[in-house]
Amino acid sequence: METVDQDTYENIEKIRGIIAAYYDLPNGYKIENPDELLALFAINNHLHPHNGLIVYISRRSLKHFVERRKEELLKNNNRDRSLAFMCFIVENIQATILEFDSCTKEITGKCFYKKRYPISSKRQRSIRIVLEIKESRLEIISIHLRKN
Repeated sequence: METVDQDTYENIEKIRGIIAAYYDLPNGYKIENPDELLALFAINNHLHPHNGLIVYISRRSLKHFVERRKEELLKNNNRDRSLAFMCFIVENIQATILEFDSCTKEITGKCFYKKRYPISSKRQRSIRIVLEIKESRLEIISIHLRKN
């Protein structure tokens, strides 16, 4: 498991590289180290519901994100545009969690963060991130791009 001693930018750049590598893999491909956790950022805001926790994502969750979103995005976009959408989503994980429009907690320990992003003057999309509290960290379980 990584530590958060790097800049968030460096962490996101690493995630972008992993997404690009996973993009061209066939669905169901067995990746190396699927349970490896990648640190994204620490929450340092005493008003935030998860202050003091570090947000992680596993390689397995990243692969799942790429497989599912690629399938959805390729319906209306080419490879480059769908990969750009995925990178946009990853680049906005921190903003979605720290500057959320809504945060819902379930008894099961899962939390849903949602933030709306304008795509054009007439369209908006939302990024929805499902996290689970595990030990003393937040782990991203899934990431979704939703039409509003």
